[in-house]
Amino acid sequence: ANLNLATTGGGSSPATIEFWLNVPNQTGNNTAWRAPAVMGTEVGGCCNDGRFGYLRADGTLAGSIGNDTGVVSTFDVRDTGWHHVAFVRDATGANIDLYIDGALDSSLVGGNTTTVTSNWAEIGRQIGGTQNAGRIVADIDELAIFNQALTGQQIQAHFDAAFQQTVPEPSTWLLFA
Repeated sequence: ANLNLATTGGGSSPATIEFWLNVPNQTGNNTAWRAPAVMGTEVGGCCNDGRFGYLRADGTLAGSIGNDTGVVSTFDVRDTGWHHVAFVRDATGANIDLYIDGALDSSLVGGNTTTVTSNWAEIGRQIGGTQNAGRIVADIDELAIFNQALTGQQIQAHFDAAFQQTVPEPSTWLLFA
């Protein structure tokens, strides 16, 4: 799926990009524009790009605007389990918070304030660049993009909601003989 990153998480307005992620095993890359990513775009020779959920060599997850490292998780996410992930960019554009499994995991304060002007990003990889190495081998579910910076309480509520759902009893039974 394609989306306009200039008007959704990478523009100069506040935004939240939230998703569930299961990365069983993949090698990442510490060079942001060469790393596999949940979503992003790379414009060679420029700095008006961004990526969210890019996998670093040590298995940590990161998000950045421009070509800097950005905000980086504190642990390896390649543990074969599902993780709820949210990147929150505030109204200044310089601060990005990374929430994992409903809790604040890492923050970037005073980061790159570049406005992403690249028109398109794809879900499941970052497009562009010279390596085209941006495909992530992972399961991604319930990706949502908000045009506001969600609060920690809202993100915690989204995480908690996944465990409060009940599976209804089937209304029809099939018997096999």
